[in-house]
Amino acid sequence: SIPGPRQFSLDAALQRSFPAGPHLTGLLRIDATNALNHVTYTAWNTVVGSPQFGLASAAQPMRSLRTTLRFTF
Repeated sequence: SIPGPRQFSLDAALQRSFPAGPHLTGLLRIDATNALNHVTYTAWNTVVGSPQFGLASAAQPMRSLRTTLRFTF
């Protein structure tokens, strides 16, 4: 096995509900994956004799945000 650096990932979510009328409620939610935008490697080059042996060959995607707005009545 090839030991590599530790993997760290932080996901976050913020949610807020607010009244939008006498019988209407709004909900705003923001979800973030990889909130700190920290690089996390997922695969390593394991071909013995390769000049890139032991180097990272794949990484997790960058930070992404998803916003949701819902109304309930």
